[in-house]
Amino acid sequence: MNPGHSTRREPPTRQRGLSLVEVLVGMAIGLMVTLAAVSSLVFVRLSAATAEDAWRLQQDANTAFRIIGWQLRQAGARPLLAVANTGTVEFASGYTGYGVAEAPLPVSGSDGGGTAPDVLRTSLQNDVGADARDCLGLAPAGGVVNIINQFSLVDGNLSCTGVSNTASIASGVEDMQVWYGENTPAGFQYSTQPVAWSAVTAVMVCLRLVGERPAQVSTDTTGCNDEVVAADGRLRRSFVRVFQIRNVLEAGK
Repeated sequence: MNPGHSTRREPPTRQRGLSLVEVLVGMAIGLMVTLAAVSSLVFVRLSAATAEDAWRLQQDANTAFRIIGWQLRQAGARPLLAVANTGTVEFASGYTGYGVAEAPLPVSGSDGGGTAPDVLRTSLQNDVGADARDCLGLAPAGGVVNIINQFSLVDGNLSCTGVSNTASIASGVEDMQVWYGENTPAGFQYSTQPVAWSAVTAVMVCLRLVGERPAQVSTDTTGCNDEVVAADGRLRRSFVRVFQIRNVLEAGK
């Protein structure tokens, strides 16, 4: 050991903490990030709820139109029976439909007036061989000749009354409006009450459905009759379909 040489130890580096201002700035930044994340989560949840409601409304409308369309396309249908020893066929007897027995009508309805919901009715003749069914998918008893269906709104549900029962086929329905297309001297046109039911060859149906959850919808919507529906936060959609009555000529004979 060299007595002339001395070793000096460097003092340790002095540690320095955060100042109060730095802590407050960091907390403020963290708070803003947290608020942004929470706001994004709320927005994502609302968007998901709106998308789910929109999907449900579309599915419910499709279900309702599928049932209504099936009955309208079959309206006025009657079994054909072979005439003995003639090689010809004729319509089975007993079908009355709507109107008079000599010229039964396949479709009828009631105008609710203004923006009130309408009522739609269809009819066809029971044909056991063709497995005829009403709007609820039920086969009538063998002795039933006329299959009568009525579509109407009951407590926010689109309900169908078949041969022997009534049930809801779509929920969240606020309005149903029906227009009947007929051939008139002025040409083909739609009206809420046709001049001649026997001239009706098409039916236009509008359904307005409303969502189940508040979706923060702040804009007014337009209903089936172009009326303004005030916004209440829930999603609304109006769906329109046109159906052709295939058996109108036969039903009128």
